[in-house]
Amino acid sequence: RRRHTRSFHVTGVQTCALPILIMAAAMTRALSDDPSYRDANAITPAQAITGMTAAAAWQGHDESWRGAIAPGLAADLLVLDGEVDWDDAWTLRDRTAQAVLIDGTVVYGSLT
Repeated sequence: RRRHTRSFHVTGVQTCALPILIMAAAMTRALSDDPSYRDANAITPAQAITGMTAAAAWQGHDESWRGAIAPGLAADLLVLDGEVDWDDAWTLRDRTAQAVLIDGTVVYGSLT
């Protein structure tokens, strides 16, 4: 099967779009290159975001400093350039990075 990946180069940091595609696959339980494949075990957008943030931090024993947007936690965020149509999670592929924040500091792009 073909793999869809997009990389964002951020001032010496490279973040891969693969996690975004993993979220889309989990929400649709479909393959981007085989739209006829479906699985009844799809998860909601909220479950996918939690799985890629809070749950991932918990699994790495890092929940005391990352995995949520809260005072005192690391503010590592990817801001997309537009809204996502959550009814068609594969539209995540069409989004690009508008800004990247690391520890709350914009290291790529702009928030305006």
